[in-house]
Amino acid sequence: MMQAQTTDNERPPFVQFELREKEDRDASIKAGHYVARDVEMAIIARPGSRDTLEKEAEPWLSEMKLKSRKQEIPPGWYDFFQRRYTEWKNGEAGQVVSGTPIRGWPSIGPAAQKTLIAAGIMTVEDLAEVSDSDLQNVGTGAMAFKQKAKAYLEAANGPGKVAEQMVAMQQQMKDMAELIKRQSEALKAAEPYLPKPDKQAAKSEF
Repeated sequence: MMQAQTTDNERPPFVQFELREKEDRDASIKAGHYVARDVEMAIIARPGSRDTLEKEAEPWLSEMKLKSRKQEIPPGWYDFFQRRYTEWKNGEAGQVVSGTPIRGWPSIGPAAQKTLIAAGIMTVEDLAEVSDSDLQNVGTGAMAFKQKAKAYLEAANGPGKVAEQMVAMQQQMKDMAELIKRQSEALKAAEPYLPKPDKQAAKSEF
């Protein structure tokens, strides 16, 4: 696994999976001709880097699970990798990322989005945390892009979000009060049909 995963930031690297043909050497020797088998590969790229690391998927996932248990990688990374693998196996979207995708981000144009993705930066969160050295892979305007990403995330998590959460909480309380009111009215309406306690029987017990 790339050393950068445990030292650069708390964002998981971008991972995608591919099915590749690989020679089964033992089978080829036995059959006397080329015999291939399908191999599931994980292609791992650290945000901001054009370099990738390729590993066989299942052994790599097992390695990440062990690292997670030993707390050698941040909590949640293994779950993210496993979810990506499951999505790929199920034929779901192959470019799912953890965070706000750079593709379609309204703060920058399509050309800038393409440049960032080519540099291995797939989300706004990755861009906000990418190191200055890795920004060199982006080229002109890289620092401005990073500042835009930080401002975007600060705005998304700032007073506006708190106000939104307060409104949502108030609505939940209103809905709960309404539910209690309806339940109370239903119980009151049902009272005439409920069995009455036997007062004589109750007296005889004492």
